[in-house]
Amino acid sequence: MQTMMTKGYGAYGSSRHGTGAYQAAASQPRMFQNIRLMDELLAHVFRAHSADLAGKQAEEMASVESATLILRGLNAMLDKRQGRVAENLGKTYRSLIVALHGVCSMVDTQGQYARLYDAILELRNAWATINGVAFAALPSEMAASQVPGMPKVAAEDLLGLSDHSGE
Repeated sequence: MQTMMTKGYGAYGSSRHGTGAYQAAASQPRMFQNIRLMDELLAHVFRAHSADLAGKQAEEMASVESATLILRGLNAMLDKRQGRVAENLGKTYRSLIVALHGVCSMVDTQGQYARLYDAILELRNAWATINGVAFAALPSEMAASQVPGMPKVAAEDLLGLSDHSGE
């Protein structure tokens, strides 16, 4: 059985797949690059989810590492002069990195990838709204894997902006 350490070392060799997303998006205007990178991020989370269901730990970790590279790149692209917007997006990207690695290290994910996918999709669709680009829908494979009774993760939860004190 592989440990997280051995899973992690194998993933670094495949990190080039995460950087390929930047090369593909580089020819587009910056706002559209965000959408393109979010689409790539969603694809990697979906692959991690599929690999987890198939019990392929090395593939799962490789997909999580590629998603991490994209999130780090998105974080690095933030213009700190934009104040709270950049600060909140940075928190979101860093929270997603931590959450993805946390889910990857879980023995039984119980639909956690689906929750993260949903949160990323919500963020992607927010960028799409700003740019007048079509929304992306939640794939039925991801919706079917959510555990009944588990609440949806909203972008407000990742940013720490939601008020759950009344629950």
